[in-house]
Order: sequence, then C-alpha cells, then structure tokens
Amino acid sequence: MPTQAIKERLETLIPQIRRRQSASVGGGLLRSFQAGFLILAVGVGFAFSLAEHTHRLASTFLDREIDGFKFDVFLAESADRPFIEERLLTTGGVRSVRFVPKEEALGRAQSNPVLAESLKWVVRNPLPESFDVDWTPSFLLSGLVPVTAEAWVELPGILSLAYDRNRADRLALLGRIVNQWDLLFSVLFWVGMTLCLFGIGRLVRRGAVRSLKQMVVSVGGGGLGGLVGAGGVWLWLGGWAATGVIAGFLVGALAFLGRDVAHG
Repeated sequence: MPTQAIKERLETLIPQIRRRQSASVGGGLLRSFQAGFLILAVGVGFAFSLAEHTHRLASTFLDREIDGFKFDVFLAESADRPFIEERLLTTGGVRSVRFVPKEEALGRAQSNPVLAESLKWVVRNPLPESFDVDWTPSFLLSGLVPVTAEAWVELPGILSLAYDRNRADRLALLGRIVNQWDLLFSVLFWVGMTLCLFGIGRLVRRGAVRSLKQMVVSVGGGGLGGLVGAGGVWLWLGGWAATGVIAGFLVGALAFLGRDVAHG
C-alpha cells in the first residue's frame, strides 16, 4: 500500500535527518571550541611574553641596583683595625672588605663639589679611615643588611655606618617580587607539562592513533596562537620572549586533553 511505503520511507529518513542535524551541531560546536582555544592561546601567549619582558626589566634594574649599592664603615681614631676587619669578614653575606685610608677618602671627597669647597679651608684631613663592604647579591636581596648594620654599630672602634637604607629596602622588595615571579612561572609550566604527559599516557594506553593526530593539530594550533601573542609583544616592545610560544603549546595540549576527557 502507498501509505505503508510512505511510512517506511519516513522511518528511514527521520534518523538520517537527525544524524545530519546532530553532525551539523557537533561540527559547529567543534569549530567554536577550536576558535575559542585559539583566541585563548593568543591571549595567553601575549600575557606570558609580556610577563617575561617585564621580568627581564625588573632583573636588569635589580642587577644595576646591586652593583650600585655602597656600604661604608667609618673607623674611630682608636679603632683596632685588624679586629674590626676580621669581624666584618666573618659576618654572613659579606663577600669582601677593602680598607680606605684617609688620603684616599680625601681624594674621593674632591669629586663632590660641596665637600671639596668645605675641605679647601681645612688644614688637617678630617676624614676618618673606613672599610668598603661588598655584599653577596643573595644577602642584599634577603633584607638582612639593616639588621646586620645595627649589630655592627655596637662594635668598639666603629664611628658610624653609611649606606642607603631606602635602596636596601628596595632591593629586598624587588628580590621578593622576582623570586615570586620565578615561582609562578615554574608552577604554571610544570603543572601544564604534568597534565600534557598525563594526556599522552592516556592516549598511549588507549592506542588512539586518531586522537593522537587530533592532539598534534591542537598543540600546533595552540603554538601558532602563542606565536601570534608573542609577536604582538615583540612588535609593541621590541623584545622577543619564547615563553609566550611555550604557553601557547600548553594551552593547545590542555584544550585537547579537556575535549578528549569529555568525550571519554
């Protein structure tokens, strides 16, 4: 009967139409997902490259601050110089100590116009002997220089100390910021690597060759997004930072891993 034939034809067509609609919706969702993680990879690549560039600037400034840090220990006339020198050298964080006689101190003062004008009318050299103290960078960044200075003031024969307390505090603060930055980058990198290795191991156990190809595509897309983000920083600031590209690869790998886990 014609009615029966039509009914059977409809029963065949309806599942096919539903499968096509489902495939169309699934393809749209897949494309949206791919576009979303690609945009995320660009943003992450830009952010990490900018962060690395800022980290370099902070490290360069920190090195310059360390190189320019001066610490002088002025001695009284009755000071036991060998005793004080030994105490300074045995203090943790001290790299070296150099004795500065009065004559050298007077020569240094001549480079300062104000001091030079004042000393011009002095018959006898009024400047005391001193020690220049050179600190290890790690100790300068620890924030313990002021504490050590307070202990040194109590030593017999020490007249006074001269150093920039604000710079010492600034060095300690910058040191903490740079260390926290390094820790953050390390944690994010190793967490991402751990998840990527977990995903690769999961694929190997399943023997999913097709999924492996999809992973390569996702990781490559993430790397491309990271490259675009890092390129944006390079065009803006002129400094190339590979961290953004690495972060883009990790975003692609994590995006694939999330999708693979969601599909079982």
